[in-house]
Amino acid sequence: MTVSPASTFVGVGQTQQFTATVVGGTDQKVAWTVTEDLGGTISADGLYTAPLLPGGFHVVATSVADGSRNGTATVSVVPPPACTLETPQPSALPATQVLQLGVHEVGETVAFTVPPSIEKVQDGCADEATGAS
Repeated sequence: MTVSPASTFVGVGQTQQFTATVVGGTDQKVAWTVTEDLGGTISADGLYTAPLLPGGFHVVATSVADGSRNGTATVSVVPPPACTLETPQPSALPATQVLQLGVHEVGETVAFTVPPSIEKVQDGCADEATGAS
């Protein structure tokens, strides 16, 4: 039995797709489990969702046809990257045209509307893996 990827790094709360191959078997159906309590979850089709705390965990695929055949993958759940914004420079715009959004956590969704009269001068940090900000 092979599990792919055999080892991986996943951000807290993020997902990773796993696949399993039953070597020499005609029935490729497997049952997925996560060995450790609070080690995240895995769906019937191998989509792993990491827990919200970092740590080392193991994803196991077990052959449905032959329960003695299994394979394991190692998952290292890592904390979100630190995000440092450049210090904003004083705006050349009048104070009525500056929108202060405050300080927010990485990954937090901030909803706001930008009036047409306001010009965007600085983006937030972009997540290096996804490019999302």
